[in-house]
Amino acid sequence: MYFKKTGFPAVNDVILCTVKKILFHSVFVRLDEYENKEGMVHISEVSPGRIRNLRDFVREDKVIVCKVLRVNPQKGHIDLSLRRVNLSQRKKKITERAQEGRAEKLLEVFAKQQKLPEKSVFENLGRKIIDEYDTLFDCFGEVAESGSSILEELGIDKKISTDFTTFIQDKIKKSSVSINGTFEVQFQTPDGMSTIKKIMAGVMKKHPSATITYVSAPRYRVSITEPGYKEAESVYKDLVTSLQTSVEKQHGVFSSKKDG
Repeated sequence: MYFKKTGFPAVNDVILCTVKKILFHSVFVRLDEYENKEGMVHISEVSPGRIRNLRDFVREDKVIVCKVLRVNPQKGHIDLSLRRVNLSQRKKKITERAQEGRAEKLLEVFAKQQKLPEKSVFENLGRKIIDEYDTLFDCFGEVAESGSSILEELGIDKKISTDFTTFIQDKIKKSSVSINGTFEVQFQTPDGMSTIKKIMAGVMKKHPSATITYVSAPRYRVSITEPGYKEAESVYKDLVTSLQTSVEKQHGVFSSKKDG
């Protein structure tokens, strides 16, 4: 990792560490995200239950995910726990590490494409980003979505901001989220099918990100695709409400169920 944090981590932070030394009752690690910081994991914080040999759980140079238990800046002591990190926290931290590694690689590629010194790009572009954002990857996502103004607000040269935005928008494709569900519509009138078609046409015009397909009478399937979950959820709820209101206004029967 090129960019490292200064100072000390906070209690309860989940951090990446590399095992440096294994003693009989403790494990000493390097804090990978911090400059020149080491910590200690006592044997009681490695795993629940009795441990006969620490090397059954850790080995030198292995990257592990730990939780910060205690910090003493005056003495430089950082007490850590391995066993208090759950599977979800571990997976999230490993994913963040992979994303940040990819983000740093993108800076390297950009420097080569622009024929700029790599160190200059890391310091003048990357450093300004990391001073304001928790990670490079978080910023790159915003730049891909919102444009070069994000970088210009950080004091980055306008040409570099524009060139990097074009580069990053090509490398990071916008993600999308889909929400699916089914609904049933029934009318006890001869022109029921015609009424259903008119209602759906009106609803689809209002919600262009929605797709409605016929399954079998009286069931239909709906799919909403939006940039984020909140947007998709909002559109889904609005669409279902619109359908229900229109159907019941015409004295029909409506029911719906969202997948999951």
